Amino acid sequence: MILNVDESQNEHAEALRDFYRGEVSSSLFTPTLAAAKEQLHSFNPTGYNRTRNDVDGNVSRLNPYITWGVFTLAEVQRYAKGRSQGKDYQKFVNELGWKAYFREGFLALGDRVYGSLEPYKYPTQKRDEMPPEIERGETGLSCIDRIVRELKDTGYLHNHQRLWFAAYVTHFANIEWWYGERLFYRYLIDGEPGPNALSWQWVASTFSG
Repeated sequence: MILNVDESQNEHAEALRDFYRGEVSSSLFTPTLAAAKEQLHSFNPTGYNRTRNDVDGNVSRLNPYITWGVFTLAEVQRYAKGRSQGKDYQKFVNELGWKAYFREGFLALGDRVYGSLEPYKYPTQKRDEMPPEIERGETGLSCIDRIVRELKDTGYLHNHQRLWFAAYVTHFANIEWWYGERLFYRYLIDGEPGPNALSWQWVASTFSG
């Protein structure tokens, strides 16, 4: 029997209904090799260095395919080198380097990444809970609430949206970083143990000076 997309989605949803929460929704990233190759070939690093911090900047949107093993970091690096040179290429490779670094960190540290590796670098008394209004996206701060809605609706966030939210949780709301890390890992389709946990620790200051 050949299923169309909706039928296939519903069939998988029924088979896996005890393994997830919430309604089934379509992803921004089609889980096929053809879609992954199309995303790779459509990315040109030109302008990456200047615009990558903008939510609508020139970013690759390749991380889900890298996380799930469709492409290796080396394959993406070689492709980018053939499309652009100079600062754009170098900055893009630097970002691939962070992915590699955090993966190596997880390989070396294992489950230790889920606890603070160092003390917070400033005097603080953290709340040991995630307030429900943050997790529901009902803080009243439009930028934070929009990030939470986008996270839950799409399973994806621009890198700086991730950093802004992590900074809000750890430094403004004064919540232990691992509550935010767990929220991200629950929803991000490119969530990966090492990069996710160690990035949160980097923002929180428990993994760097």
